[in-house]
Amino acid sequence: MDDWGKVPLAVKPPTSVLPKPVQSLEGVMPQAIKPQAVSTASTAGFRKPLVWQDQKITEVKRSYKLVSPLEELALLNLEMFRKLGDHSAAVQKIREKIVVLGEESIGKGSQAIVAWRKSPLNQMYVKIGQLSLNQGEHVADVINQLTGQGERILTLAEFEAISDLNQALRA
Repeated sequence: MDDWGKVPLAVKPPTSVLPKPVQSLEGVMPQAIKPQAVSTASTAGFRKPLVWQDQKITEVKRSYKLVSPLEELALLNLEMFRKLGDHSAAVQKIREKIVVLGEESIGKGSQAIVAWRKSPLNQMYVKIGQLSLNQGEHVADVINQLTGQGERILTLAEFEAISDLNQALRA
């Protein structure tokens, strides 16, 4: 008969393979969640278990707020504008939002236009236009100057797309 079915009852791996017990958690765990030993005194050959120290861990919470379409227009900034797609698609989405609000009522349509005009994005457009007029320079030169100063600013194509939108809203 072969030894295939016979399994030894206890097999000990060589002691050189066993990992060494960790004596200190210093440098292993972040300071905020390090365990703190209650006692290291042994009782009948056994150590008392480690207990986690009660510490507050501050969570990063992002507050989300539902906004109306009017508030969305009023809060529109350069970053949000660029998330809408390329400049022509983004301007088309803004125009559609204003048109939809205008179809609900004349009052909401005019409120939508006012909200758009107060938006940080439109204010940036106005600022670039005013600087261009005051300095007597082309808009592209003003944009290059502001970009050179490290400001996040509209590109020339975005400026022209917003100009077309504002012109359409005036008509």
